[in-house]
Amino acid sequence: MNFCQVFHSTFAANFFSIFREHLIGPSALPSFVLSFMAGSAFLLPSVLVLVFNPLISKYGAYQLILFSFVAKILMALSLYVFGYQSVILIAIFMVLDSAFVGASFSLFNLSVSDIIDDDQLTHKRTHPVSSMVFGLNALVTKPAQSIAPMCIVYVLKQYGYKSADSSLQNDKQALQDVMFNIMVVLPIVVGILQLLIWRIYTLKNTSKNKEVDAILM
Repeated sequence: MNFCQVFHSTFAANFFSIFREHLIGPSALPSFVLSFMAGSAFLLPSVLVLVFNPLISKYGAYQLILFSFVAKILMALSLYVFGYQSVILIAIFMVLDSAFVGASFSLFNLSVSDIIDDDQLTHKRTHPVSSMVFGLNALVTKPAQSIAPMCIVYVLKQYGYKSADSSLQNDKQALQDVMFNIMVVLPIVVGILQLLIWRIYTLKNTSKNKEVDAILM
C-alpha cells in the first residue's frame, strides 16, 4: 500500500507542471491561478493536516487514510465523467489530488508504528521489531520513486512527448488524451489497490490523541 502511495506522490510531484502545461496551457487561466497551482503541492498538504486535526483526533489516522483513498477514487471518476473539456475542473482536480496524496502520506508512518505495536502485542514479543519493519518499508517503497517516472515517461514518449519524430510531435491531441487518461486512471487503480489492502488491517483502536501530537511535533 505504501509503495502505491509513493508511486502516486512521485508522479504528482514530478509531472504536475508538465501535465498542467499540456492540459491547461499558459493562457487558459489567470497567472495568479497558475502560480497558486505551482505552489499548492508544497503548501496545501500541510494545511490539510492542520485543518483535519479534529477529525484525526476523533477518528484516528486509520480512518483518515481510508477516507483519502475513497476521496481520490471518487475525484478521479468525477473528472473522467465531467471534466475533460473543462480546464477549471482539471485544475481543481490536479490541486486536490496532489494535496490529498501529500497530506495522507504524512499519516503513514503513524500507522506503520501502530502495525509494529500490534505485531508486538499479537506475537507477545519482548521487544518491538521496529528496525525490521521500517527497513522493509523503505526497501519496498524506495523503488517506487524511480519506477514511477520511468513508467510515465515511457508511456508519454509513445505519443510523441519530447520525440525527435516530427510526425509524433504534431499529434498534440493524442498526447493530451493519454495525459488525461494517466491523470485519472492512475489514482483510480492505485486507490482501489490501497483500499483493498488497507481494509485487511484493523488498526482502528490506536491512540488518536497520540497521533495528533506526533503530527504537530
